[in-house]
Order: sequence, then C-alpha cells, then structure tokens
Amino acid sequence: MNDRVLNVQETIPVKPGETTLLYKSDKSETAKVVILFCSDNAQCKNVYDHDVSRSAIVYIRPVPVGTRVSQTDAVDTNHYPTPARLKSPGIEVAYFGQAKVVLYWNAKAKSIEAIQTED
Repeated sequence: MNDRVLNVQETIPVKPGETTLLYKSDKSETAKVVILFCSDNAQCKNVYDHDVSRSAIVYIRPVPVGTRVSQTDAVDTNHYPTPARLKSPGIEVAYFGQAKVVLYWNAKAKSIEAIQTED
C-alpha cells in the first residue's frame, strides 16, 4: 500500500486484530483487496494483497465460522483446495458478474487460502 491517498470503499473487521479493506487509490487506477493482521499496539502486517483494478465492480462480505466452502465445478479441482469448513471467519470477494472467491486463514499452512466458489 504505497499510495499515500486511499479511498477506502469498504472495511470489514473480521475478528480482533484482523481487518479486510477494499480500497481504491485517488492517485491512480489501483484498486485492491487487502487483509491486515494488527497487534494491540496498532502495528499491522499485510498478509494478503490482491489487485482488483481490472474488475468493474467488487464487493466484500464476511463469511461466518462453520460455513462450508468448496471449489466451483467450473474449475478443474485436481490442484485446488478440498472443500473446507471455516474454522475462522472468512471473506467473500465477489467480482460482479464474474466470480466469487472465499479467502480464509489456513492455520496449518499459516497463510491466507482462496477457494473460488462461483464462476
């Protein structure tokens, strides 16, 4: 997030210390979905950063713990994550008229994973 002026389109506090932002830079055409993990002293670490500038409309919404997510049938699932029941809150990124992806924290891999749930 090197752009100095940001127009935050939507913010979702997922759980304590975790925030997801959908933002657009006022200085360029850059639009991104960003997930930050923040400590109590307001130090934040960027753990996910995805450029969505090419998409006309993008929405984000929380996905509750316990929700089952699985890869869409339109995608070859041989090399993608198996269906999962979320053990922590997730974020659905909807690319209007194109696709939906659920982002979630994989504690075993210690990283954000994505499953495309609709095409």
